Amino acid sequence: MGMLMKYEFRKTRMSRMILLLLTVLSEILFLSGLFLDWEKGMFLGILFLTLCAMFGLFYLGIESILVFSKDLNTKQSYMLFMTPKNSYQILGAKALENLLCIIAVSVIFILIAFADISIAAIHLDGLTRFLEEIKYFLNSMFHNLPTWQEVVASIFASLLNWFMTITVGYLAVTLSATVLAGKRLNGLISFILFIVILWAVAVAMEFLPTLPNVTADFAMQYGILLLFSAAFYFISCQIMERKLSV
Repeated sequence: MGMLMKYEFRKTRMSRMILLLLTVLSEILFLSGLFLDWEKGMFLGILFLTLCAMFGLFYLGIESILVFSKDLNTKQSYMLFMTPKNSYQILGAKALENLLCIIAVSVIFILIAFADISIAAIHLDGLTRFLEEIKYFLNSMFHNLPTWQEVVASIFASLLNWFMTITVGYLAVTLSATVLAGKRLNGLISFILFIVILWAVAVAMEFLPTLPNVTADFAMQYGILLLFSAAFYFISCQIMERKLSV
């Protein structure tokens, strides 16, 4: 499994290096604007860091699905599926590597955000007071302003939801390359199935009860999202084991 994950990382390392470079350049722009009293540079740095975080995480998932599609539909699959590994190990390595990468990138951007806020609070006179005024304003508008722990928990729930979406993408690609292979408009049909499955999951999540304890509520969300992800993973592997021909 470790060798498979290393192989998956090698296939996508270029995009991650580009994301790292863009993040470093954006951080340099922010710090330059901060210490040189260049407001435009500081705000551009914040904007670019935000875009790197949002679109970076989005692209990491999309790229994983695209690479999996390439594995199944091109000669590249011969090298992968001729290894003494079954479909569960191959897709499992891909999914686990992508999940760990998404979590790692998210943690890095959260740490960057906390570090930048701390540096700005020390450097800029009145920033701490300004942040306190914003908090007071938000408290006046919202009765239950979320704590930073709840914000982090919500971010983690969003990441698991995105990972679950990626596993649905794996399933759609698997169906397109196996059950729907050779059929007219198989790509469109698999995409429609992808949308329908996501819609069904969203509807099912709406029926989850709201627990009085916030920690338990988030834990339930995490568990359900992981169960959905595991289900789509196992269905994809079953189809690959029975229908895939390389």
